[in-house]
Amino acid sequence: GITFAITLPLGLGLFYYRLWVLQKINQSLRLDILDRLQSLSLKFHRDQAAGQSIYRVNQDAATISRFLDSLVLAPVGAIYSFIFGLAVISLFDPWFTSLLIALWIPLLAISWWRSGILQRELREARAASARVTTRAQELVAALPVVRACGSETWDAARFAEESHRSFAVAHRARSHLVSYEVGIFCVVGLTLVWAIALGAMN
Repeated sequence: GITFAITLPLGLGLFYYRLWVLQKINQSLRLDILDRLQSLSLKFHRDQAAGQSIYRVNQDAATISRFLDSLVLAPVGAIYSFIFGLAVISLFDPWFTSLLIALWIPLLAISWWRSGILQRELREARAASARVTTRAQELVAALPVVRACGSETWDAARFAEESHRSFAVAHRARSHLVSYEVGIFCVVGLTLVWAIALGAMN
């Protein structure tokens, strides 16, 4: 009871502190990117699509903070928990500990195989979303001309087509990410069920 009373507030405090640090990093990156964009030449802004600039400020900064969380903070915590769990399990069942260690080999192989596909699809989703953002900015800026030419229907249809394409690309990337996570869960779950059943029979 005393251990739970100490570890629960400590865990919650570390969780909210991590969120606070990531948000501070995210906001600092956004301000830095905005300052750098404002200091660039007019030629750069003339050749650069508006959606790309907006996407860099809003999404690229958030991507870096998610990168730190997903590839640095979360793995460090997971590895620590895994090693601590192995140390505890090894005191009771060394064979089960060896099985958990060996399970990392197929998991790493699956992750290496799927990572290239996920990276390519997520890059395509980012590019499609940036194109839609650019198209929206162009339509807002050219709205008087669009009304004067009477091309509202054509522009709306084109924007809807690009939006649907962007959502489809993002949905495909997210679906493959979810299928990868479900596959990893199934591999781990089935292995653990098999090990528990084998131990019960012995």
